[in-house]
Amino acid sequence: QKELERIRQFIDTYSPFIGNRLMPAYATGVVGTRGVRLAEEQIYRISGGKVSVGVGGTGKKASGAGNPIPHIGVVQSRINLAEGPTRFSPSKNAGMEHIRNRHFNPKKNAGFFTISENELKKILQLKSTINSSVKKLESGAYERTIDAGKIVGNIKGSIPKVGGQPTQWINIITDKGGNIVTAYPVPKP
Repeated sequence: QKELERIRQFIDTYSPFIGNRLMPAYATGVVGTRGVRLAEEQIYRISGGKVSVGVGGTGKKASGAGNPIPHIGVVQSRINLAEGPTRFSPSKNAGMEHIRNRHFNPKKNAGFFTISENELKKILQLKSTINSSVKKLESGAYERTIDAGKIVGNIKGSIPKVGGQPTQWINIITDKGGNIVTAYPVPKP
């Protein structure tokens, strides 16, 4: 019963993200582990700690898909390009200044970008990047790994078998306020 109430509160709170669409819609958020049908045309499935909302029972994504995942707040809705650490940063080495100093320098033992800083900023601000899946790390920071669709840099040289190779994948770390901590090229996950 308590879980059902949490589901109803979730739906009421985030219905603007889900919407009353005639076409299929989809949204996710952490709630529990069981499925429940709350309305004739809306099916709410809870699996692996995520709520799936299907309208019309097709489960297909439609416009509005990729809306922010509510349980992690502003992290899913933005990537602020802070120049340095912010009050939320888990490290003093954070922000665009850190990325510039460490990940645009091929002499550092780190993944480094071969695209310009402006190109990286554009990629970081794309809606598809911001709305990509977010994972909370033990440090309290949040991680996204995205496919940029083109070669963006080289993988850290010390990674066995793939070190030094070009990649189109970027790991992005933000703090709980959505401020950039770091970003660097990584191998395909």
